[in-house]
Amino acid sequence: MSLCYPYSDDDPQPQGSTGSIIKDDRPSIISRKGRLVPLRTKTEIEHDTLQTVSAYVVEVPQKSANNVLKAVDALILKHATAETINIQHLRRIIKPEHLPLQLRRRVNSCPDASVHARSPSLALSPEEVMGGFQRSTTELTEQPNAPILFLLISATSSIPRPFLSALLSSLLSFHSPTPIIVQIPLHPPTSAHQAQEWSTEYWPTIYKNNNPFGPQPSFVSRAESELLPSVGKWMSLALATGREAKQRGMGIGAGAVIAEKGHVVVAAGDGRWIGGESNREGNGNPMAHAVMRAIGLIARKRRELLARQTSLRTGRPGEHTETDSKRKQKASHFADMPLTDVEAECFERDSIVAGGYLCLDLDIIITHEPCVMCSMAILHSRFGRVVFGQRVPQTGGLSAEVKDGGDEGQSHDKHIGGLGYGLFWRPELNWKLLGWQWEDETRRDYGPLIEETHI
Repeated sequence: MSLCYPYSDDDPQPQGSTGSIIKDDRPSIISRKGRLVPLRTKTEIEHDTLQTVSAYVVEVPQKSANNVLKAVDALILKHATAETINIQHLRRIIKPEHLPLQLRRRVNSCPDASVHARSPSLALSPEEVMGGFQRSTTELTEQPNAPILFLLISATSSIPRPFLSALLSSLLSFHSPTPIIVQIPLHPPTSAHQAQEWSTEYWPTIYKNNNPFGPQPSFVSRAESELLPSVGKWMSLALATGREAKQRGMGIGAGAVIAEKGHVVVAAGDGRWIGGESNREGNGNPMAHAVMRAIGLIARKRRELLARQTSLRTGRPGEHTETDSKRKQKASHFADMPLTDVEAECFERDSIVAGGYLCLDLDIIITHEPCVMCSMAILHSRFGRVVFGQRVPQTGGLSAEVKDGGDEGQSHDKHIGGLGYGLFWRPELNWKLLGWQWEDETRRDYGPLIEETHI
């Protein structure tokens, strides 16, 4: 099975064109149409399988519900440990009609479940049970047959059952319920749809419009609104850059574009085979992948721009100003100099701040999902956002989905599994960036690319 280049022979060619390929950051090549699909984090993938825990639920008189909840929370706080389970993503008090259907049937089929006989063996005073929560028990007594609510107490591991039973008995003299054990979702939902599903199946669940396992939806939405006006043009430029490098025999046709605040800064094509036909075996020179070259061009551009500014300010030639011949001597392994017309045109424009820190908060757009090495280079270079066009399941480092042995031949399937590293938003990494896959509106017959290729 082979992967594909995300372009066809119908794409505009960079060679032989008249005029500038880059003009005021509006490429003369056609902007691609599509949409940004946010990458899922490794933690999101890990929580795809719903985890549940056992929890106590009791019937309580309506007028006593809040007071019982306060007393219960005081008891939980008294017995809290590092393993105490947080249930803030679940509603604590609900009306009978809001019970999930399966739980409503269970309650209706067990009419005695709400009747709890006091155990004379429980020699615990209300003060001991309530953990210092002082309230007269007479204030909480209710008349029989009063309207009831259902109270989610806690995970069963959070309170010893004898303490809970004694507490309920001391607070509810006319209505002494037996706790019902139910299953509840362990973790908060990541979407409104997921919260609705859990509410129907397990217990009413709250979605707070945030993502506990990845970037906040508001951050992602704002970033997408900033990227969408330009990302189609940048992807076209990356494709053109990769194609020109391939036509010159430099590499496999992958390309990368780096932009800052909506302006193209550098473009680089894959250059793993720079040096002659004899090098076109295996994966070639890994330091000349498109991403590595683009990062190197950023560093070179910052240095040379700073040298020019220093020279103008002091009236002396800059020590680090380099001629093309010097560039070529130093670029044998890292290929961190413009080698094609497209690369040179982007490089020569003063479109970046001199002397900036690494690639801090820059955007990088890549034709293919970068390999693990390039993914870590993007991370350590402190990019702010990354977009790639085509997944590479065998070697890609950004996707968090794990290959399950299915068919990975459909290059546009955003659910393709891969290595599962998810190297863009991981809590154990010292930098986080936002990531997307660019999903083209078109479906073209693309050329082949060996599965094991590292991009």
